[in-house]
Amino acid sequence: MKHPFSLLALFCSFAIAPLWTQAQTVPSKVAPPETALVVEKPGIQDIYLMIGQSNMAGCAPIGELDQVPLENVLLFNSLAQWEKATNTAHGMNRYSTVESRLRVNSLNSGYTFGRKVAEYTGRKIGIVSNARGGTRISWWQKGYEGENDFNLYEEAIARTKAALEASPGAQLKGILWHQGEGDNGVQAAALYPAELEKLVASLRADLNAPEAVFIAGEVGIWKGRGMRVNAAIQQIAQHVPRSGFVTSQGLTSINLPKNDPHFDTLSQRVLGGRYADGMLESVYGISPGVVTVYNGPNFTERSVALRAGIYNETELEKRGIKFTELASLKLQAGYKVAIQSSATKATLFETASDANQIPAEAVNIKTPLLVIATS
Repeated sequence: MKHPFSLLALFCSFAIAPLWTQAQTVPSKVAPPETALVVEKPGIQDIYLMIGQSNMAGCAPIGELDQVPLENVLLFNSLAQWEKATNTAHGMNRYSTVESRLRVNSLNSGYTFGRKVAEYTGRKIGIVSNARGGTRISWWQKGYEGENDFNLYEEAIARTKAALEASPGAQLKGILWHQGEGDNGVQAAALYPAELEKLVASLRADLNAPEAVFIAGEVGIWKGRGMRVNAAIQQIAQHVPRSGFVTSQGLTSINLPKNDPHFDTLSQRVLGGRYADGMLESVYGISPGVVTVYNGPNFTERSVALRAGIYNETELEKRGIKFTELASLKLQAGYKVAIQSSATKATLFETASDANQIPAEAVNIKTPLLVIATS
């Protein structure tokens, strides 16, 4: 990562207050394309639009596990091309046409979202990321012409249409929305469901995608954050057909002492997986997993849904939970979980039912494996 954490936190610290009052004085920053990663015949099948404010743009530090180019997941770049999805110093929102030129973007949820959807479906996934930090939902509405007019809606439409035009046969399958830190006040939160309903209707109509699934993410809840707007987000299915929300339960801040509203690296990985779980169920009718693992006892803190398979330390961490953190798990009937040593082949823990506390000696061994199989 090229930017020190302190600089990243500084540029990502404007999640609630607007950065600017005149859009004309702030030209958009669009990174040069990653030409080495461009795919000439991408064969995109399903496209997903990612919009919202700074947590969707991404402020979390990018780890080594987030830099591997993904198979069957592509990112739409600034030259209307598809390139292999990966993270650079500016993350997957680097081609946003609405982001401020002074804002440093980093890890968002798009990387783990795309990887899980592609892995589970076997389809080629295209991501259009066009978020801008420090925005309110009213600024994203079609026709907005206030002092904070950054053409947020118009650019989301334009870039998605361009992505569809560059992908014959592809369809917009879903829209991922993460925004709300700027709308957590009493009055703004009360208006939020209606604003969300209006935004989704406009997006679906202008993109000719009435069946596109819309999933909103809760904002962070540490130190009492987001309580009003999250309550509004949780109501989305009552107002918007083919919609849902993903929880931020257990996710953590990049700087808790300062009550920073931005998710840290592990939390962004988990959030991407949760968005994927929602789309897998709603779009493809696929179960997101048969086991849910937690990094807290009694099914608390960060959680990740896993399908049957074998997971080493790297496989778990790139999904958002370190092996040494494993503390509890919930099992679907008909499956069992074992923790084994890949070196000695010994089984240190095994269960065919929910476990509210995994023994520390089982998760702190060298070269462990988490094995999920039918019972």
